Amino acid sequence: MPSFVRVQISLLALSIVVPAACNALVLLGSVDPLVASNISGATLVVSWVGLVITPLVLGSGARTAVRLSALLVAWGFVSVWGPVVWDFTWFLLHRTVAGATAADRWLWYWWMYAVADTRFLRADPLMVVLECGSGLLGFAQAYALASFWNGKVRRAFYVSTLAGALGFYGTVVFFAVEALQGFRNITPDFFSFYVKWWGMNGLWLVMPIVAPFAYARLLREPGYDAATVLRREVFGMARSTRTVSSGPQTAA
Repeated sequence: MPSFVRVQISLLALSIVVPAACNALVLLGSVDPLVASNISGATLVVSWVGLVITPLVLGSGARTAVRLSALLVAWGFVSVWGPVVWDFTWFLLHRTVAGATAADRWLWYWWMYAVADTRFLRADPLMVVLECGSGLLGFAQAYALASFWNGKVRRAFYVSTLAGALGFYGTVVFFAVEALQGFRNITPDFFSFYVKWWGMNGLWLVMPIVAPFAYARLLREPGYDAATVLRREVFGMARSTRTVSSGPQTAA
């Protein structure tokens, strides 16, 4: 396993463990909910951005195919985790989360971001539509990631690119509508505006453009087999868990 992949795995663990620990401490009444939300928000931004740039910054000694494969898996995780675990669950519970305060500790997981973007504390109709769509696109990205893991690169390319394009459009709407309203719904402090609002959403303006180029580059790689590269070269498994062909994987 390349050293940069170990860094990615550490960042992935950080993105899960820190918010979970903060949530537990809030439920126990051991930490201020706002402080915990700022720590979690900053951790998620650093972890998510680190996950996708690490192969490019620290992977100079690895083959291009290995670096791009690791990047696409990292983006696959982020594009599933945020939309499905936060966006879609907020959509399902938006009426319950509406009006939540720091005192509603069992709603902290959704309040931690909503306190920065108050549209989520009012169940703004546009946010309900966008977050439902984001969650559904997250499921599509999960399918693309599974396809990529199993060597179906062209299928993953098509599904991920389509889902990414729709997600990009939704993110532009998400930002533009609020900007046109003078950011009146965004809490005016550093963590709320820059870390949570911009930082936690900004990747969806960048990676839907980057990921298709990475997929296209891999599809042009002679003899590239995603299943073998991911298992043997990226994650250092002893051998592939499936029988693969020696030619490039294109579609299913």
